[in-house]
Amino acid sequence: MFPLSLPAEIGCPLLTAAQHVSKLAPWEFMSDLELLGLRDDATGELYVASILGTLGTMFAVVGYRNENGLRSIQNIVASREMGPQALEEMDCLKVEWCRKGELQKNDLETP
Repeated sequence: MFPLSLPAEIGCPLLTAAQHVSKLAPWEFMSDLELLGLRDDATGELYVASILGTLGTMFAVVGYRNENGLRSIQNIVASREMGPQALEEMDCLKVEWCRKGELQKNDLETP
């Protein structure tokens, strides 16, 4: 769930989008080696996203942005490995899904 400090006008659309992606379940037919390119119509900014979950250990979408984020995913794809430095350089947003039973009490109380 999103943090309590995230304004509802931002958090609610994100939650709606996450629910749509969850229904699509892209981790059932995509691997983290396949990348999606997304362009923000309002700003023209390019985002690259990868899907995590083909191994069944987690279910997530990671969106990379700006020069650092795009460079970090490009380096990972080129080298096919991700060292500790790559994690530090990433400019990304990760949305991860889990089963309701895995949520903590404060997650369940978030509106």
